[in-house]
This record gives sequence, C-alpha cells and structure tokens, in this order.
Amino acid sequence: TSSYTRWIYSFLLGLVSKKSKLLWDTRPIMSKDLYVTNAKRDRLTDDFFASWTDEFFDVVICPGFPFPAPKHKLAARMMSAASYTGVYNTMANPVGILPVTKETEEDQKNLETYPVKDDFVHRLAYNSTQGATGCPVTVQVVGRHFQEELILHVMETIEKLVQYDSTPPL
Repeated sequence: TSSYTRWIYSFLLGLVSKKSKLLWDTRPIMSKDLYVTNAKRDRLTDDFFASWTDEFFDVVICPGFPFPAPKHKLAARMMSAASYTGVYNTMANPVGILPVTKETEEDQKNLETYPVKDDFVHRLAYNSTQGATGCPVTVQVVGRHFQEELILHVMETIEKLVQYDSTPPL
C-alpha cells in the first residue's frame, strides 16, 4: 500500500476509531526498520519473562476476549479487541483458551451503560454482543516458551473447578 493511501486510511480511521487508527499506523516503513523492530520485540520479550521470573509466575490466566465471540460479519472490524491475545501472539507464547461462563441476562442489561459514543469499536462490540445470552465467555492460560504441558494441566484444572456447562443456548 502506498504511503499516501495509508495516510488517507489512517486519517479516516482516526475519525471513527482511535484504537483502529493506532493499529493501522503501527508498522515498519523499510526493511531495516523491521530488523530494528524485531530486535526491540526480542528485548521486550526477554524483559517480560524476566518480570515473570521476579514475580514467580508460571502461567497467567487472563481474558481470552473482552466479550463473547462477535458476529461473523463484525469480527474483522474489531482488531483492537484482539489486544488480549495479540501481545502473547507477538511474543510467541503458548496459549490455551477455554470457556468458563456464559453471557447472562444481567450482562445484557449492563450493555445499556456501555460507552458506545466513545469509539466506533465500542459500538461494534455493543452491536455484536446484543443477544449473546448463553454464549461462552473465555479465559486464556498463557505460559512460557516450551511449557505447553503446563498450560494443558492448568486448563484441565480450571475445567474441573469451573464445571462449564457446554449446553448450547436455545
């Protein structure tokens, strides 16, 4: 994509969603910049895992996605919602995702106070989540490199503790 075209897309995205604009603008311009960016990522990854060691973390359990799975036609427009998984993908962490609960009527009622005017992506999330009662809500188990077996063990433990009901919503 030409620089001019990227600038136009960036400007237009900025009008409707600051988060999407930020994602669009994040890229190296020349191949040497890619090497520098990869080196920075490698240093950040090393620092990240050093902090895990300092805090005695073996795994991290965190949201898999900020809301139930979006409607198919809206998913591609909601890249910023992948921020929960993107950081771990960038660092090549092994990750497992599993359902732990379901969207409830109370969750649906709370959508009335969702900040849909703040950002276009918030409106997409709101529209996608309406009517999701009974859909799964997930957590992800993130581990260190080459620790897949530990992640599977933690996921199995969570499954036993939560006893998620996989009966589909009516």
